[in-house]
Amino acid sequence: MADDVTSFLSGLGLECYLEVFIENGFDDMVGIQAIDESALDALGVVDEEHRARMLAAVRTLAENNAATDEQPEPPAPAPAP
Repeated sequence: MADDVTSFLSGLGLECYLEVFIENGFDDMVGIQAIDESALDALGVVDEEHRARMLAAVRTLAENNAATDEQPEPPAPAPAP
């Protein structure tokens, strides 16, 4: 949802990019996680500090999602005596 994108960009202090993100289809967190250098070029994000903050946040999102996807299997029940 756009609210998630708003929160994402606001948390980085980069809400100035919200309109261009939404206009270019980056309107949910799935889209945000697809952002890379070429997407930032296409979005017109040229400030190196802004790019670095966004890419670091996207990496953190991906790492957090990978960690939740890789939760260990619960242990098998002990055999009955």
